[in-house]
Amino acid sequence: MTPIFKLTGTPLASEEILSLVAFLKDCAEKGAGRPAESGVFEYLVAGVAGLVAMLVAFDWIWRGRFRGVRRSMVERAIAEGAGR
Repeated sequence: MTPIFKLTGTPLASEEILSLVAFLKDCAEKGAGRPAESGVFEYLVAGVAGLVAMLVAFDWIWRGRFRGVRRSMVERAIAEGAGR
């Protein structure tokens, strides 16, 4: 903050200094500035649930993708095997 106060050209008054010290002391006592619990478990559960939902969605979208190809291959293999 030093560069900002240098730009204004006026030093802090004693009342402002006392107010800042009181504020910082209060923050230190209350623990302000400490990171809150990040909820890692909740993020993990949400990620796994999202992954499962995406896999189910992709399975549903591509449910008939290989059936046409597989059917013709099986029929051709049966026909070739029966002709021998």
